[in-house]
Amino acid sequence: MADDDLSRLTQDEKTALTALLKLMPSLARVIRVSLMAMCLFIKGAQAQGVGATATAQMLYGMCTTASDFCNGVFAGWWSVLWVSNSPTNPYPEVNVPFCIPTGITPFHLKVAFMRFLEAYPDEGSLPYPPVILVALEKSFPCR
Repeated sequence: MADDDLSRLTQDEKTALTALLKLMPSLARVIRVSLMAMCLFIKGAQAQGVGATATAQMLYGMCTTASDFCNGVFAGWWSVLWVSNSPTNPYPEVNVPFCIPTGITPFHLKVAFMRFLEAYPDEGSLPYPPVILVALEKSFPCR
């Protein structure tokens, strides 16, 4: 991974993320990916003033407008997925439980999330990171 891929994170955030990944080798892959996404969420939430209690329905509402927060959330997820699928992945133990086809963009991830929430509106009251994870698992199953 090139140095500029992590340029948005401070050195302390990079160190914390690396430490988290090293401390949790026995946990499920899904949890490790979720933690990476949560780190990106916290960084984005600090920049946008959005609290850590944002629900899937709140994110959905932001995604129906031209929200920088929404776009940042899915750009973060896309970045995590790109790194985890890269041949130069610095965290080879981090794998995702779904298969993202080549050519998928952050926009596609956002659409998958929105369609999932439309199909399962009861999930809207949950924090959005695990809902995104389930939406991606259902939208992009490995065959």
